[in-house]
Amino acid sequence: MMAAAIGTLLCAPAAARAQYVGRNVPRAGTVEVGATATWTAGRDAGSIDATETSNPTVSTSPLTLFRAGSKVKPSIGVEGQVGVYVSPAFEVEGMASFSRPVLSVRL
Repeated sequence: MMAAAIGTLLCAPAAARAQYVGRNVPRAGTVEVGATATWTAGRDAGSIDATETSNPTVSTSPLTLFRAGSKVKPSIGVEGQVGVYVSPAFEVEGMASFSRPVLSVRL
């Protein structure tokens, strides 16, 4: 048990540190900007029957008018992040992303 605990501590990653010119902490007003490309995999969005109530003298089960199957197609997008340090220990961050996934429905 002790060996497992020591192994876990030795394998734990070190904390990530940014590099600041001439200092080891950021100044208030320091801005960090990041951007990345995104990809969303396509997936099945399910299917459903459009039904109507049958005439009770003909049948008790619903009458199926049509069946609709749908899927979301794969899409690419972009994402951006901006952070501003208000003090050496506190940063305000914002993020936005944009993509245009397409939902297709087949009857």
